Amino acid sequence: MPLLLVIVIFSIVSVFPTFPRSGICQEPAESRPRVSKKGSRLPSCGLQGNIESRLHDCSRHRESRKPHWALITRTADGIEIWQDFNSKLLWSDPLNGLFQYRKAKKACRLDSPQTAPLSSLKWRLPTIDDYLAAQKESAMSSQLSMMTKIFWSASWHYGFSRFPWIFNGELGQLGSGAIDDALSIRCIAEPH
Repeated sequence: MPLLLVIVIFSIVSVFPTFPRSGICQEPAESRPRVSKKGSRLPSCGLQGNIESRLHDCSRHRESRKPHWALITRTADGIEIWQDFNSKLLWSDPLNGLFQYRKAKKACRLDSPQTAPLSSLKWRLPTIDDYLAAQKESAMSSQLSMMTKIFWSASWHYGFSRFPWIFNGELGQLGSGAIDDALSIRCIAEPH
């Protein structure tokens, strides 16, 4: 019987991906400011007003529209907030650094440069359903700085209290992460 228990535990543990377990550690910030395909700096837009006026301000730039997505804000530092037309949710850029799960849950509620352009909104960590809904219609991974990042979700993996769902931005796949893993996060908000 003990051998069977060891095999079962090994099988469960081997399903979960392994990530750095160094607590909060810093990854290099994404290169800022963002540039166009021709190498020119992308202009700021959507810095004032409500969501509709910001959308209108950014719509004059060709790169501000992608299938099912629209740019709402781009700061001089290149920080962007996009809106998913299907869910109406606003998606921040990834926050700088890597976070253990407990700190990731709180980080979206704190002031950060990525949510500051619309700080009056109630920002939160996306659920796994938010990621799946955004990806389903729009190839979100290639559109919103998702590549090469693995993101926390606010959802717990069914039956495993220490393993929240994670979203692999590069592959568009789900997985589980241990709460001590250090992963990327991005925040979402509902417009007023």
